[in-house]
Amino acid sequence: MTLSSHEPTVAAGRATASTSRGGASRREQVLHEAEVLFAERGYVETSLDLVATRLGIKRQAIYYYFPSKDAILVEIVVRTGGALKRAVMPTFDSDLSPSAKLEHVVRIHIDHVLRNSESFRIQFAEVPRMAPEFIQKVRRDEQAYVRQVVAVIEAGQREGEFRPGPAVPLALMLIGMCNATLEWFQPNRRLSISAAAELGATLVLRGLLVRPPADGTPPDVGSPN
Repeated sequence: MTLSSHEPTVAAGRATASTSRGGASRREQVLHEAEVLFAERGYVETSLDLVATRLGIKRQAIYYYFPSKDAILVEIVVRTGGALKRAVMPTFDSDLSPSAKLEHVVRIHIDHVLRNSESFRIQFAEVPRMAPEFIQKVRRDEQAYVRQVVAVIEAGQREGEFRPGPAVPLALMLIGMCNATLEWFQPNRRLSISAAAELGATLVLRGLLVRPPADGTPPDVGSPN
């Protein structure tokens, strides 16, 4: 569903030029409020009228920054994927051993998903509603991420750190496990986000390492360069 764009009025232009809490720009406020509503109500059930009402502005003011509701969704999804990529790339590019890389990637991935739960809920649920060209870009980025994880697993298998097995299914299961933490994690219970990330790393390494640690904890892997 794509909404038609409208030219902002002079009054709307003046309104959107203002800033408020914490110096955040009106554009960022629109993006944040839409993200919260998309996560709570779903994309289809969220109108720009509702976003505007939550912000105390007229709908026409939103068009100053975004030509449509679709454009807001695209930006949320692109930002979400880009932020995860920026978080994990230093580890992929580091000189760490394959087991150390994988441990860090799992920790970072789970931590990032759980600390940005609204963004990832939207990405997992709403990408099919995007225009075909944007869906293709998202899928290409996802495939590139899978290939990075596959390369780490294959390197670990060649070096004798990881058990033999089909690297692509292993990578997909690993990524699926990281993403699925969003479905069960409860932030106000005993398990913290950091502890959940640690648990995920432990499970992955115990499943892949040829000789997992006897006490069930990941090896001392240090930090990525």
